[in-house]
Amino acid sequence: MLYSQFPLQEPLGHQNTHLAFALLVIFVQAFLSALKQRKKIAFIWFALALLAIGSTLYIQLSWKQLDFYAGSRHDALQLSVGTILITLIIVATWREVGPVLPTLAILFILYAYVGHYIPGRLGTSPLSFDALVSKLCINMEGVYGILLSVSAVKVYLFMIFAVWMSLMGATDFFSEVGKVVGRYFRAGAAVTAVVTSGMVGSVTGQAAANVSITGSFTIPAMKRSGYTPEQAGAIEAAASSGGPIIPPIMGIAAFIMSAMTGIRYVKIIGVAVIPAALYVLTCFLYVILQGAKMQIAGPSEKINSRELALRAPLFLVPLATIIFLFIKGRTELFVSFWACVTVMILGLIRKETRPSLRGFLIGCVQAAKLGSQVAIVCATLGIVLKVISMSGLGLLLPHIVGDLCGENLDLLLVLTAIVAIALGTGLPAATSYILVAVVIAPIMMRLGVNVLASHFYAFYFCNFSYITPPVALAAVFASRLAEANYIKTAFEATKVGMAGFILPFAFVWNPALLLDFKEDPVLIAIKLAATVLALFSLQVGVVGYLTARLTTAQRILSVFSGVLFLMTIRNGSLTLLLTGLIVMGYLIFWTVARVKSLRSMQRPLDR
Repeated sequence: MLYSQFPLQEPLGHQNTHLAFALLVIFVQAFLSALKQRKKIAFIWFALALLAIGSTLYIQLSWKQLDFYAGSRHDALQLSVGTILITLIIVATWREVGPVLPTLAILFILYAYVGHYIPGRLGTSPLSFDALVSKLCINMEGVYGILLSVSAVKVYLFMIFAVWMSLMGATDFFSEVGKVVGRYFRAGAAVTAVVTSGMVGSVTGQAAANVSITGSFTIPAMKRSGYTPEQAGAIEAAASSGGPIIPPIMGIAAFIMSAMTGIRYVKIIGVAVIPAALYVLTCFLYVILQGAKMQIAGPSEKINSRELALRAPLFLVPLATIIFLFIKGRTELFVSFWACVTVMILGLIRKETRPSLRGFLIGCVQAAKLGSQVAIVCATLGIVLKVISMSGLGLLLPHIVGDLCGENLDLLLVLTAIVAIALGTGLPAATSYILVAVVIAPIMMRLGVNVLASHFYAFYFCNFSYITPPVALAAVFASRLAEANYIKTAFEATKVGMAGFILPFAFVWNPALLLDFKEDPVLIAIKLAATVLALFSLQVGVVGYLTARLTTAQRILSVFSGVLFLMTIRNGSLTLLLTGLIVMGYLIFWTVARVKSLRSMQRPLDR
């Protein structure tokens, strides 16, 4: 926070300090955990912590010299420090996020080192071990690349902000808002879950963590109101997965997107508003239709209007501060600092929201743990991206994918979706987004897709892998809280969050969703209408309810109309739009007539 207002050191020095603290937090935490359990491995973690201090301290004292003589040969001490630091980063990443990402990093390092033995296009130029370590660390590249800078300068303070928002009781405000919205709908508890999870997720920017924060009170409420455990878990998982796509923060991926595209962060969160609204509305539609279908009872929770009014500033004032400062052109670091200060001051005003010293310190510890995990992941990804660039894979992979897909954009979109979801099942969403965007975005742009649409396409599919079977991490957490079958919860979550898999295609076919209005205004209007209608008709067909329960034939008709609307988005055909409207209109007429018939049959029985 001091660095955001008074640059205490130069950017590369700040990155190294950030990395040093991250390694220290992770290894000391591991040491204390092992010590508490009386495991012999504790001394190993302690030794790794000492190595982390020594290696990063050396970099801190000599980074200017290392950066200045980046093209020169390095001595044995420098290469040893670089090797130790790369190893520590991979070990720390393995502990924090599991084996997938560090294994991937190891494979890329091996590829850079022995790739010259591979025949054909995938072969690389010979590279000595000294040169490899230099390029990945000692030359102040690789580890100290743009991603670690994003973590140190743009992400970390927003994580503190998110934790402090929760610490000051802003989640209670979200809960009360959810109750207010839920009062106007029969499926009140589920509507509350969608609103609360969306609002909290817009601050935390993390799907899995958001399930734990909000699911503890939304899932039991939904189960009490009549939803099955699988449905309750699915609604929470899908709503929480919407958090990283909802402005104003959107998590680490939005900051990385800004760094990779050169587009200002404030513009990225601006264009994200319409798609985020459509996703939330589609989740709303699911819970409302499902609630009516199951005849869920109305909400019974009492709204605390006084507490709602008193806690509103905890969310609204920091949000207004963030928006105002971004509009004024301030940097992310500056904005996040004042967001933290604002929420802290507001929280200290009232006794009910004022944390104890112990509670405040625990909150800071939580922020440090989250920030350390992100920092270490960014450092590992920096290694991967450096290998991709220096080995030529960054140019080669797009050519290989391009040869496979040719000029067929639709095939490229399908393959990208599959790869993004597959990577997202084993990697954090931001990690898989980077890997997909680096390879695929250039090809999509070559085929005429604009920069933002290509990056948002990759981002959405990577993000919603959190609810995609068979892994579906958000569904895993939600199913545990709901005491539900995990696979059933994951499949139900894909129904709730269906828009997350449709909107990416709409970004490519309908750039106006991302505020790109270069097409003909009439065509834009047709495609926008088709997007809304597609989401509506597909959700109706999936749930199987409109004004009454739908028969199998009616559900097929609804899905068919949705497909027609999707084709309209792709082709901009007014004929397809009108055909879809006719099919949907016939379905509505059919269901309304059926309801009237059932009511007319019921009246004589009532008499």
